[in-house]
Amino acid sequence: MVEKRLEDMTDEDVKNSKYYKEGRFEVPISETAGEDLTLHWINQAFGGLMAAIATRKMQHMEEYDKQSHEKCVQDAHELDEHATCIVELLKADNRRRLLRRWKYLSKNKRKSLASSLKTNTEKNLFLRILKDDPRARMYIKRVPQPQSPLRKNVEVDREWVGSFAVHRAKRAVVSRDSYKLSSAMDRHIIIHIHDMLFQRTNFQVTPCWQEVVQEIRKKGEILKERKKMVQAARQKFDQMKKFAAKYQSKIKSVTSKDVAVQPKKPLAMPEIDELEQEIEDSEIKEMLREKKKNMTDQDRLMAMPMKLLRDAVKFGLSISGKNTSDVYKKNIKLISPRMFSIVAEDEEEANKTINVLSPSLFSLHSEGRGIERDASLDKIVGSIGGDLTGQNGKYDQQELLNLVVEATGVAEAVEDAEDWNFQRETEKALHQHPLAQRDYLGPEGQPLYFTRENVSRIYGDKETAKIDIIKKLETTYTPEQVKEMNRTGYVIMTNEQKELFYGPGSPHANPEKLAQLKRLSDAQVRTALMGAVHSIAEGKLKFERRQNDFILSPIVNLPIIANPAAASQALVLSPVVLAALVLSPSIFGSVILSPWLFVAVLSPFVLSPIVLSPVALIPVILSPGVMDPIILSPVLLCPFVLRPFVLSPSVLSPGYVTALVLSPYALRYAYT
Repeated sequence: MVEKRLEDMTDEDVKNSKYYKEGRFEVPISETAGEDLTLHWINQAFGGLMAAIATRKMQHMEEYDKQSHEKCVQDAHELDEHATCIVELLKADNRRRLLRRWKYLSKNKRKSLASSLKTNTEKNLFLRILKDDPRARMYIKRVPQPQSPLRKNVEVDREWVGSFAVHRAKRAVVSRDSYKLSSAMDRHIIIHIHDMLFQRTNFQVTPCWQEVVQEIRKKGEILKERKKMVQAARQKFDQMKKFAAKYQSKIKSVTSKDVAVQPKKPLAMPEIDELEQEIEDSEIKEMLREKKKNMTDQDRLMAMPMKLLRDAVKFGLSISGKNTSDVYKKNIKLISPRMFSIVAEDEEEANKTINVLSPSLFSLHSEGRGIERDASLDKIVGSIGGDLTGQNGKYDQQELLNLVVEATGVAEAVEDAEDWNFQRETEKALHQHPLAQRDYLGPEGQPLYFTRENVSRIYGDKETAKIDIIKKLETTYTPEQVKEMNRTGYVIMTNEQKELFYGPGSPHANPEKLAQLKRLSDAQVRTALMGAVHSIAEGKLKFERRQNDFILSPIVNLPIIANPAAASQALVLSPVVLAALVLSPSIFGSVILSPWLFVAVLSPFVLSPIVLSPVALIPVILSPGVMDPIILSPVLLCPFVLRPFVLSPSVLSPGYVTALVLSPYALRYAYT
């Protein structure tokens, strides 16, 4: 009923709710629920960190280890269970490392490693590594192999030439279901290198280099068109916005007079086109004037060699008989060759650029003009191969280019770009979806997530400073840290970042923690992190909600029923009046300087001393006490009914009108 009512609520219903105040919706929850929510957030944060650790480790794991970890995570519901999955993954990673370093281990270490292998897959991997290592083969028990059936078909003829015996073997034809015939292709080393690369990198599909280049060209055209559209729209908008004020009179004249409609071009508006052309020309002139006006002495000094270079290029082009009217509008590339280009240089960009000692060499395509086409790998490999029209030369050329494309990671880069583009489009679609926008906005259009503005308005400067310090910390990330963050999900702070976060002036200032963290190296931090994961898996470290002690907090008319956690809290300078303690065992619940008055007790006590705390009018019924000393605490009108005492001395605590009914005591002493 509640969920349905909340779903049916409109913005007006939310505004009229008693919980909606000053643009925020305050959900009333108890202190215990708030602490449970905080504990849940802490568990989620540490769970995310453990997921980042697992992601980093699984990049180098075998497939069966990945599947085992995924199944373990699916069955885990608590933080310690997730930590156990991480520990098993770390053990598998250690075994994998030891297997790879088998040849460097001692004999005893090898025996212990062999005994620690669990699954048959691990044992098979172990044996495979041993067979690849010549120095480890001596530790493999040799099993007699049966004689090859091929040798049974060998007929041996022995002939004597003088004193020498000559053996001549005649091999018979072997019948098989299929035969693998050798071909001329098997002699090419490029094919063997290509196959070896694919086997070592576990490639499932061997892409053709022409397909990769075609895919890159297609993606490049899409991105280029999208970039042109964005730049054109942005430039047009900026121009219109900047020059609207300067051309108010012309705009009014254009909009006031009638526009002649041309029969062949009904949508043509020459007045508007003229205005736009004037704006564009004025924009260029204005930009040049501003640039020239703001040039410093250093800019003028740097412009001199560039002008000299352009004059030299113009002179050379004029000697060769080429057009030099637009030299100053083109870009000049000086000693900037293109190496191993994937696609041909764009014609439009080539017309806007003058290349000086900047050829395109060893391109992966056979297109383009001049040197770019003649110096491509396609042409070079074809020339080296000899017979360009023969099958062998074409096959060598194809395999070598496939090898170059795969070795340089071009195919993977295309796949990563596609994944990134898909993720970006998905996030953009979700962000622009009306339901998504509606779910993240309040009735007055305010965001329902924390921003600096609403945190400053709701919680004040103290909490806003925490957001500011996080933003400032993000600006100090080095490129290596950003790369590590994107790859693993977490990064270790430098000493300067630790000083910023825990040093003076920070809302998280902690000199002791800062000194402790500065003494740790990155390796020690990772070791401590792995140790924390092991401790969580073993149950030694838990993120539990700990009850705070009652200090200077009087308790009045508060029944504590079936709540051992609350009854076990320490009371310091906190009087208790008109309360009830029922079915709530107290363990380590010390009472210090906290008088009790009119409190009904029906709960056992263990290790709960009463110090300097007078008690009066407190009936204690069916409440055994073990090691509960009463020190300097007078007792008045307190009947003890069916309350055994064990190791509970009374030290300088006189009792007045106090009755003991069926309450045996053992090892109880009274010092008055």
